[in-house]
Amino acid sequence: MRAALRISIVVPAILLLASCGTGSKQLNRRISLSRHDDIPYGAKVAYESLPHLFPDATITINSSNSPVSLANSSGTGRVFMILGTSVEADAADVTAVMNFVQAGNQVFISANRISENLLKELSVHVTSNRPYSGEPDSLRVGVYSPVDTGYKQFAYPGDSYDNWITRLDTQYTSVLGRDGSGRPDFIRLTYKGGGAIYLHFAPLAFSNFFLL
Repeated sequence: MRAALRISIVVPAILLLASCGTGSKQLNRRISLSRHDDIPYGAKVAYESLPHLFPDATITINSSNSPVSLANSSGTGRVFMILGTSVEADAADVTAVMNFVQAGNQVFISANRISENLLKELSVHVTSNRPYSGEPDSLRVGVYSPVDTGYKQFAYPGDSYDNWITRLDTQYTSVLGRDGSGRPDFIRLTYKGGGAIYLHFAPLAFSNFFLL
């Protein structure tokens, strides 16, 4: 999968403010979602939290930025994670993802935009892409809690840069999260053998700014 995608496994970090010439502080609003960046919209905190969240897992970086390389490995119980602003998948990428989950593994993608050929394969439709205006629009997200059987709400005053789902196949898809207006923005598609695909359309929820 190719795009504004820097890494395969990432997650959130340290809020930095850039100084203006007047001595006042101004938010650095560049969106990188990179595991190397500790700017507000980097993902250093998320990435560095992975060993704590998954203490028994072996975490590696997929330098090819493509799931096709997964065909060279075998076994179940693996997770392929992608965080970025936009994810582009060609036919080989889609085939690799489907083979991976049908073998009993998990794929997690969080991006504002996911290419149409992958969404079509999954029978998922989302809103038309909205250009990033650069103007703040606070992000509010709700994540389903199986313990409370309700949605836990989270919010921050930074940019939203999110999208939402307009149609899905309810037979195979579960809604795990909704935006501030109650629209689904986080879903799970399950497959025989225990595999699953998770699609999340509010990637800034994994930014340093939001997590901290």
